[in-house]
Amino acid sequence: AAVHACQAEPRCRAAVNLDGREHTLHLFDSPVRAPLLVLSKGSEALAAGLRYNDFHYERAAEAGRRADVLRYIVADSGHWDFTDLTNLVRWPASRLLIFPAVLGPRSGEDTARLLNGAVLAFLDEHVRDSAEATTFSAFAGGQPRLQAQDLRRIRAWAEAAESP
Repeated sequence: AAVHACQAEPRCRAAVNLDGREHTLHLFDSPVRAPLLVLSKGSEALAAGLRYNDFHYERAAEAGRRADVLRYIVADSGHWDFTDLTNLVRWPASRLLIFPAVLGPRSGEDTARLLNGAVLAFLDEHVRDSAEATTFSAFAGGQPRLQAQDLRRIRAWAEAAESP
């Protein structure tokens, strides 16, 4: 919803997708208008190692080349780690026994701190007009759980499909 709202609102300067899935074709093989940070759970891998939104937010032939469209996987996270529920389930055993498909093995505080830092650094860089703004790459460089997505396979596929 955040990405679609930012597409529709000219005053929007940046958007963040917190493990959201695209359910329309509006942004399929189509570039977003403003800088975008996509943070995805670590447990999702579809057929052939692709992820759900890999063909959204950029033209496939250019996937991964825009400096202002950042796609990161948050290792050791599940979908509900991107919600407040991650802080309600405090004990590692209950995270793994009761909610194994939707919560990662890390503590909720650890995951919330990582997500908060990532979003703040991205918005500082793209929204705040300040020389003191932390860049997202500087923040991500010190966070081993943040893994940049590699979209070279998608680009190669799209380029091969477009050539005669």
